[in-house]
Amino acid sequence: MSNKKTPAFTLIELLISIAIMAVITAAIIPSFGNFAFRNAVLASAEGLKNNLELLQSKSVAGVAVGTNLVSWGVTLDPLCSTSGGSFYNLGYISPITGWQTQKVVTLPGGVLVTCTGTQNISFERITGALIGGGSYKFYLSSDTNTFKMVSVVSAGSITVN
Repeated sequence: MSNKKTPAFTLIELLISIAIMAVITAAIIPSFGNFAFRNAVLASAEGLKNNLELLQSKSVAGVAVGTNLVSWGVTLDPLCSTSGGSFYNLGYISPITGWQTQKVVTLPGGVLVTCTGTQNISFERITGALIGGGSYKFYLSSDTNTFKMVSVVSAGSITVN
């Protein structure tokens, strides 16, 4: 019989490797959670921007609802101007029936929006002129330092910062 040893890991080497992987995993998991929350804030802000641009283009194109000539817009959660809202409504303003909601957009859990402008943003039919506007801050309820701002200015420009 031969006394040659087969190369292998010792139990100590295996335990050290597992401990190193556990430490690295423990360090990575919380940062992934923060990434997911930051991404939810960004997606919410970009979602409002995209919806506003869509409604602006509908107003400029003169898209009607049935036989009603309407202006398209957004109305934010009434809590938006105080403690932070968790949804906004997409719809139109009819000279006959007033505001009509077509879709409610609910923000992801933990994401809120506050208003430093008007709670209602709409665009005039054909001209696309802005009615309302201001700044809208999307943030995490658990971390107000993680936020994105959507700015809607009188020239009709919509930006996310």
